[in-house]
Amino acid sequence: MTAALVAAACSGTIDPEDQTQPGGDVPQDIPSAYTAPFTLSVDKTEVEADGADVVTFSLKDAYDREMLEDKNALQSINIVSDKGTRVPRMTYTTTFIANGEYSFSATYKGTKSENTVQVTARNRSKYEMFHRNVGLFKCTSVSCVACPSLSRTLHNLSEDAAAHSVVLSIHGNYSGQDPFSLYVGTTDLGSYMMGYFGGSGWPTLIYDLDSVESGTALTSEIEANIMQRRIDYPATCGIKVNSVAVEGTALKVNATMKSSTGGDYDLACAVLADGLVYEGGYSANDDGVYDEVVMALSESFLAYYQGESVAAGAEISETFSFDFGQNVPSASDLSKYYVAVYAHKKVGNGSVMDNIVTCAYGKTVDYHLND
Repeated sequence: MTAALVAAACSGTIDPEDQTQPGGDVPQDIPSAYTAPFTLSVDKTEVEADGADVVTFSLKDAYDREMLEDKNALQSINIVSDKGTRVPRMTYTTTFIANGEYSFSATYKGTKSENTVQVTARNRSKYEMFHRNVGLFKCTSVSCVACPSLSRTLHNLSEDAAAHSVVLSIHGNYSGQDPFSLYVGTTDLGSYMMGYFGGSGWPTLIYDLDSVESGTALTSEIEANIMQRRIDYPATCGIKVNSVAVEGTALKVNATMKSSTGGDYDLACAVLADGLVYEGGYSANDDGVYDEVVMALSESFLAYYQGESVAAGAEISETFSFDFGQNVPSASDLSKYYVAVYAHKKVGNGSVMDNIVTCAYGKTVDYHLND
């Protein structure tokens, strides 16, 4: 008998002799609504972190009714781990692509399950050598009323999604008021990128310089998209940043990439800054402060341009130079600066962003390996 049918059969009394029912020694009506306490369980507690080994959850109420097979109930159920990893909405199965000890609980209409279940995901390095980050290019503007909502959503990503993504804010000057906008010829970069990738309006979020989502989106939707990118495009390379320093009037960035599979790659670099102030627009916290602002981009920032073939296990290095001219930032301003270095991988006649890392001014970053 399905959960939906059980939920519908809501009237009647419990057999006093049936000690398996709650209060079996006292006749009582079975409520039609699912009743706490709720008990969560899983069909397995150890899985391969390969994106294919499936864990199936079960959630039962006080009357031992399975809730996850009831589509009406499923709309109000959230299953989330202590690391912020969410079971996809309206489903009760999940897979893993990162090692870890995950403690899951379920919430139904604001009431949490009385227990948690533990799942261990293991052996990710067998399927992906390097930690994978997804590049989130946000086309925004200080004059965009809707843009702060997307900024706040990105700042509130779960721990897991945030640990596997890098946000880059591309400012556009559609109102003629944005002091952080860059240009491609006579077109502001935000508008240029939306036109290039097919965005339909402000704000637009571009995943890995590939797929596009315009307008504001729910946190769960963005997290699901990040996860899907990681599943569909596992990292085939790692990136380390050897130096980020000012030499004369230029910011010099030296980075190295190593491929685990071999292929054709092209490195690119963006210079970003946090804590930039402009009080005449709309910021995430209504305080006039803007973060993750892209200040400069290397020539191949959009796609594979002039890369090279790399054998499995081999490395390539590149130095990027960004000239400040007469406007070399002060030491205090440079503390706000950091860089994002990313790798395009050639696929057919196009390319995908294979991986991306960030590094603060004056620091270095080594390869981030999966355990």
